[in-house]
Amino acid sequence: DLNIDPGTVIKMGDGSGSGYRGSIYVLGDTELGTGKLIADGEEDNKIIFTSYRDDEYGGDTNGDGEETSPAPGDWGTICSYTDGNVFDNLIVRYGKNAFYVFNSSPQITNNLLEYSANYGIRFYNGLNLNPLIESNTIRENRYGVYYNDYSPISVALNNNNIYNNSQYGVYNKRASGIINAQQNWWGDASGPKHSSNPGGLGDRVSDGVDFIPWLDGLVQ
Repeated sequence: DLNIDPGTVIKMGDGSGSGYRGSIYVLGDTELGTGKLIADGEEDNKIIFTSYRDDEYGGDTNGDGEETSPAPGDWGTICSYTDGNVFDNLIVRYGKNAFYVFNSSPQITNNLLEYSANYGIRFYNGLNLNPLIESNTIRENRYGVYYNDYSPISVALNNNNIYNNSQYGVYNKRASGIINAQQNWWGDASGPKHSSNPGGLGDRVSDGVDFIPWLDGLVQ
């Protein structure tokens, strides 16, 4: 297992091209066993995953002054392939995705996930996922949360702030199962945009997302 201490700043690059170069993979092995990543920060001492161009955290790592600025997609993603991973009190920004969850059930709580080129959290290939997704702020990504394949069946996300994502706050690609997305803040007291909520001014949600009831203010 790998434990990351509160206050640690990890900067990455090389998110160019296809796939997830410049990423962190948490994998299992038939001989070495199942690996776990325990990134357990603190409310006032968070763990940071960001671009090597991001001078806001850890200073001017690439030594170029103000010549370059961070951008979505500067690095890859944090990939969870095993159960038992803990991601708590993190700031994850400027990746292709913040998290890619493949057939596993991590704890993703109390995090700020922002400025991803694609997804704040992407779930893929898992019928029996049971992750803990609570008390996160997921903003300024293309999609806040994206469910692919058959993963939505047992996934719930509650008490999160999901807003200012350019395409969808929550997208259920299959829509054959219902995502429990109740009790979230969508960026407006009127709730998310959906045909069943024509007055909603918050982030858009797809079909197959149960967003009622929603919160009328930010989760603190």
